Amino acid sequence: MNSKPRVAVVTGANRGIGFEVCRQLAGRGIHVILTSRDEGKGMAACQKLKGHGLDVRYHQLDVTDPASIHRMETFIQEEYGRLDILINNAGVGLDDQASVFKMRLDILDATLKTNFYGPRGTNVLVNAMCPGWVRTDMGGWHAPRSVEEGADTVVWLATLPDGGPQGGFFRDRQPISW
Repeated sequence: MNSKPRVAVVTGANRGIGFEVCRQLAGRGIHVILTSRDEGKGMAACQKLKGHGLDVRYHQLDVTDPASIHRMETFIQEEYGRLDILINNAGVGLDDQASVFKMRLDILDATLKTNFYGPRGTNVLVNAMCPGWVRTDMGGWHAPRSVEEGADTVVWLATLPDGGPQGGFFRDRQPISW
């Protein structure tokens, strides 16, 4: 059996749900690579988690930039030779005041590039989840759910055994019907 810890990448992880996912995964003995567009914010978040004794490393990643994605891929191959878990958490709310039908095309394009396309791997379980309305910078402080609650299903999906569900949509560890 492989004694090396599993390796996880969490995109958009310098705050909110992504930061909490890093904390929970590292708390389970998984080596976490925390990523963010802004290197200063990402490094600060990583240091905060390391200060609690967690195995977390930082690497800059902009999921909308193919060159940045390529640098991340090269880094993972050279440093670890594998990636066991990818949490594509990066997201933006560039114009939360407008309906999608009234949004400027450039704002809609930038939102889709971050929230929808992002990085994808092969030979992995791919699932989606809804964290609910969570108290984060994006969700606002009046939201009823904590970041711990918002991150729970992500961590649960990321740590399922081989043969787990694929192509599902989950909330609170339960499948959501389309």
